[in-house]
Amino acid sequence: MPTSDKVIVFDDFVNHSIVERVWKDVLDQPIWKFGWYSRDTALEYKYWNTSFIGDKRQKELSENKFLEFRQNQPIVTQLWDLIYNKIINRLKVPIQLSRAYGNAYTYGTSGSIHYDDGVWTVLYYGTTPWNTNWRGETLFFDGERGGDKTLIEAVQYVPGRFVIFPAHMFHLASEVAKNCNSVRTIIAFKCN
Repeated sequence: MPTSDKVIVFDDFVNHSIVERVWKDVLDQPIWKFGWYSRDTALEYKYWNTSFIGDKRQKELSENKFLEFRQNQPIVTQLWDLIYNKIINRLKVPIQLSRAYGNAYTYGTSGSIHYDDGVWTVLYYGTTPWNTNWRGETLFFDGERGGDKTLIEAVQYVPGRFVIFPAHMFHLASEVAKNCNSVRTIIAFKCN
């Protein structure tokens, strides 16, 4: 289990050429399906999603599935390798990837306050370029399940940024501004 409810942000360790490549070769491609939502209810806000590997029913990936992931998603795997070493060095805990997927948001779409499955969630902010006026922060909340929530932290959307937090923390993707002429994309790595 995570030892704290701390949100950890890693900046400036992903080479700009990798950030550009992830955007152009993965996230800015026609891979998105509309209709995903943060919680299991039909009344939720919907947004775009794509799966790279795994699903909610899986708690861990087999070695064969992980090798298939490396072969079929080399750019996403390269991101995972970069952050994996940072996580191990910073958190001093063993982690295992259980799934990876992408979410995309345009004006009028956002997530709902929710918590994730697994032990840790790692987000990668992929849209480049990004204008701060477009907003799209990830908001973190304190509170009980089924009760009111209090905003405790906002993490600005910055291309190439990784955000790591305990999966049980309540969070949401805030809506992008009306003047945003792009799409807010993330790659989520779920870890046990």
